[in-house]
Amino acid sequence: MKKILFALFLLASFSLLSKVNAQNCKISQPVISNISVTNGATCSATFTLEYDLSGNSGNKYNVIYIYSGTLSNTFFGTSGTDVPSTATINAATNVLATIEIDKAILSTTSTTYDAGTNPNGTPNPTSFKTLSYSSTLNADGSQRFRISNITVPISCSGSADLSAAIGSTNQNALRDFQCTPTKVSFRVNDPILRGQMTCNTPRSFTFAANTINATQITFSAYSDAARTKLLQAPAGFTYSGYGTTSPIAIDFYSNITLNTEANSNLSFGPFPYRNVSGSTDVYLSVSVTGNTLNTNSLQISNSCSPLPVIFTSFNAARSNDKVNLTWETSSEVNNRGFNVQRNVNGVWKNVGFVFSRAENGNSGSTLSYSFPEVNTEKGISQYRIEQVDMDGRAKYTDIRSVRGLGEVSTKMSLFPNPTANGKVNLLFENTVSKRDVIVSDISGRIVKQIKGVVSNSLVIDNLSEGVYSVQVTDLINAQTTVQKLVVTKR
Repeated sequence: MKKILFALFLLASFSLLSKVNAQNCKISQPVISNISVTNGATCSATFTLEYDLSGNSGNKYNVIYIYSGTLSNTFFGTSGTDVPSTATINAATNVLATIEIDKAILSTTSTTYDAGTNPNGTPNPTSFKTLSYSSTLNADGSQRFRISNITVPISCSGSADLSAAIGSTNQNALRDFQCTPTKVSFRVNDPILRGQMTCNTPRSFTFAANTINATQITFSAYSDAARTKLLQAPAGFTYSGYGTTSPIAIDFYSNITLNTEANSNLSFGPFPYRNVSGSTDVYLSVSVTGNTLNTNSLQISNSCSPLPVIFTSFNAARSNDKVNLTWETSSEVNNRGFNVQRNVNGVWKNVGFVFSRAENGNSGSTLSYSFPEVNTEKGISQYRIEQVDMDGRAKYTDIRSVRGLGEVSTKMSLFPNPTANGKVNLLFENTVSKRDVIVSDISGRIVKQIKGVVSNSLVIDNLSEGVYSVQVTDLINAQTTVQKLVVTKR
């Protein structure tokens, strides 16, 4: 009797342990992406499915069931972890595809079923000839699975709401799952996304969204496939393209909301972005108001040539008899270094050279540089940085100006004044700020307006003969400075 009780105890313990193990197995972070729809006599949807699998050490098999509607309560048996038999799958007329991943040989065995054509339990199997599969190890020890080019039949009218049930086992034979299969629902044709990259500087992307109903779409753009690193827009970028009722100031591409029309195929962008370390492609996450089934994803491939050196800042500031020059780059390709140049009597001359800090002249990270130059000039001096490639090609930064040694620092300096060519330089006090500049003629009419100036110098040109007032408003401390400018006959 004791032996029987002990055996029952072991059996119960093993059963409990199995349940604990089943509970520890977790499938998470499912993503549906790269969705496309083919229309014709029949319609189909092609997409990519990704997910993380954790808590299943020694995983050997993954099985994915793509279906419409709902699965019966007994599809995975009374325990909820049984692998359904062929007969069970055939009886479920809404199962569109099954995908079995044999981890041991890194391959897939897949079958697709035509919806509604197997009422007698006789499926119409078609091989997934273009299906591809990959698995990568995450930092936390979980595995990231990616199955591409999944194609299933869908209805040719209305939205197509589908689901995927994902189960896994670490047994040598596919008998039952270690965990209750995880289910994720998604919509494959609302919106349908396409995108393209523009090879300008800075890089920009455009995407099109085909929606069924008039709605709002919300998108975020990332530089990594895991969609954790948001793309940053250039400083001061404002988008006023299609889908907006008023201009949108964008710092990062995070949860940007745009409007769409019913049964429309609309293009949004271009959206320029700053260069990012290691970034090649752009990854979008797009959701539609009212569609809670999923966030659609899009990968925009970047086949552009690598960007050259990108300057993100350049500043010049006087400190007694020295001028401290500082600059940063966010990307360097084939860069030998930088010539520091000063304008001497109208001629640009090299006053120093700084070698690139990038290994072999190439970097995708932010690099900082500085160069102090002894400058005892009594008048205003102008500086620029000349970047020199390994092959001798060069590009230049904007020009920065500093006051002369002993000159009193003022809020703003204009030079030359008077000016005979309709062009004047503005030099601001050496403080970090943001300014609005307004140039008005003698009647008070505004002829030039520049907003959000962050550098310490500015060039205004194409001014006709006359007398002007130049008004500068510091947006940080709200102080306003006004000076008179005279433009003589050219």
